[in-house]
Amino acid sequence: MSKILLVDDDTNVLKALTRAISSFHYEIISTKDPFEAESLLLKHHPEVLITDFRMPGLNGFELIERLKKYSSDLVCIVLSGQTDFDDLKKLLNSDNVARFISKPWSNAELINEINLAFQNSKKLKIKKEFIQNGDTPLVEVDEDGNILDYNYFFNRLLEKSANKQNLRDYFDLTLQPDTVISASTLTNLIVSKLSNSSIYCIDVKLATGRTFLLSFTPVITKGSITQNFSSSKTKFIKDVKRTDKSIMICIKIRDLLVKNVICNNQVYSETLKKIVGVQLSKELKEFHMLEISYDQGVFWLSSVENEIEVHSYLDEIIIKIREYFDSTNVQVDFAVSYVAVSLESNLAELLNNLLLFNQYVSDSKTKFYMKYSDEYLVEKLTEHRVSDALYSAIENDELYLRFQPKLNLSDHTISSCEVLLRWESKKTGPNSPDYFIPLAEKDGQINKIGYWVLEKACQTLRNWLTEGIEIKKVAINISPIQLTDISFIDNLIDIVRRYDLDNRFIELEITENYLIANLDEAYQLLKRLKSLGFTISIDDFGKGYSSLGYIAKLPIDVIKLDKSLIDQIDTSSTSLNLVANIINLVHDLNFKVVAEGVEKAEQLELLENMGCDEVQGYLIGRPVLCDELTHYIFTLPK
Repeated sequence: MSKILLVDDDTNVLKALTRAISSFHYEIISTKDPFEAESLLLKHHPEVLITDFRMPGLNGFELIERLKKYSSDLVCIVLSGQTDFDDLKKLLNSDNVARFISKPWSNAELINEINLAFQNSKKLKIKKEFIQNGDTPLVEVDEDGNILDYNYFFNRLLEKSANKQNLRDYFDLTLQPDTVISASTLTNLIVSKLSNSSIYCIDVKLATGRTFLLSFTPVITKGSITQNFSSSKTKFIKDVKRTDKSIMICIKIRDLLVKNVICNNQVYSETLKKIVGVQLSKELKEFHMLEISYDQGVFWLSSVENEIEVHSYLDEIIIKIREYFDSTNVQVDFAVSYVAVSLESNLAELLNNLLLFNQYVSDSKTKFYMKYSDEYLVEKLTEHRVSDALYSAIENDELYLRFQPKLNLSDHTISSCEVLLRWESKKTGPNSPDYFIPLAEKDGQINKIGYWVLEKACQTLRNWLTEGIEIKKVAINISPIQLTDISFIDNLIDIVRRYDLDNRFIELEITENYLIANLDEAYQLLKRLKSLGFTISIDDFGKGYSSLGYIAKLPIDVIKLDKSLIDQIDTSSTSLNLVANIINLVHDLNFKVVAEGVEKAEQLELLENMGCDEVQGYLIGRPVLCDELTHYIFTLPK
């Protein structure tokens, strides 16, 4: 329970504060002696302090300074009269106080400020955890760019102590000097380091009031930037001849350092410039090259008639590079992208964007020459921004569950449901699970999120059972990535036991694709889960490659027919016969059948006649919040 420390030398004020706050489920610790507040802080560790300003022996300013030494994350609210305004202005300017409320106060205002204080406290804790435990460069700045805090990795990025006071002392932010720093101006901002022009993408990890916690992601491989890059870049931009047919190309040799280690060759000592620069500069008119690193370079062609000619030049460059590496017995692969440069283009900005674009091309492993696309770059930057926002989704209370009812066709009751995850980010707005769950799987966040879903689903189920609501089973989707966690079963059991639930209440939905790819491993895992009493269902059957032959060998209980199988059973005899045969075969294997995506009464009637066990879909009920699900259970005729 969240804790508030109240300090006021007036007993009546303490009582009034307690009455106003007590109904909001906060734990309240109070004292009329400001000297006792220190020991209470150390004993109870409150997140929020509400204190009077004028108290005998120790005023609010002095009290807060004392307590902040022990708890820098303590969020402080000061109560006082108008006569204290000058002193309080000094206190507010010290950044130690979040809010000032004048006496007499409005209870509505007080509660609102307390809620905001706890939100701020949570953000401060998240920031502290990021700073202490983050493994990427992180720095906290205010809206003027002044550096407030940073972690070890940011200091290492600077290659020296961060002894200067402003972010602009270290990076070219490509912002106007008088631009006020905000989340919108910083998010996905491409910046270059002043000392060597290394290029980074900034993202806002956390915004707390007027301060921002920033992460720095290198656009170019760490440590690979060439010496004198800044001056070379400036010279490159100055020297190139622009026409309305100019082309800029970026080529990166993938995994060159790894290949060097494997082959025990010092191939990285021979830079792209040495390999191709001199030769091509003789052969091609108006040819310029900017060496980014030992494995990456930017090439400029002043006048190219069409894309066929671009590809021809690219072939020549690639051939020159391959010829060199063939002699060293190293097989190389390339990430290649190019962009048409207009006379109006901001060349420095376009160069940075092309480098970032080519980094995404490199990560994609494509073999094609990729034409630069603003849309693709925005898409990838959006993915990065959404993925980054997802890291704090749990701490920010942005995730929530919806529950879709399932209709039992044998007795026309609803006593089970499927748990569905939803996310509404404060930074990116609502996000579809079809979009953010694959991102979570890709960047390693799915285990943390998956356990949160299990925890909340079990907590909700326990609440329902305690209230006498007849829910017999809750189905929870499990990501294939979760199943690779060696602690998954132990953690699952711990969560279920924590809420005093029987394992039979929990149905685990596992996608068919995982089973196909990991048949032997899946068999052992499912066998153990089934032996523990959990219900196992195969989700999305019929969505892709489907085979009852291998499913028959698995220790499962339920087959869930994908919506794509159900959509046309009321209009196509082929679909109808296919689904009827699948249901019969599944029943012959002693498995139950659940049909998803039922949206028409005709589909429901057909499925019931075919002997389908359960159905779910918009016809039965849309995914709803936990309180709304009880409406289906109590109002559906039994």
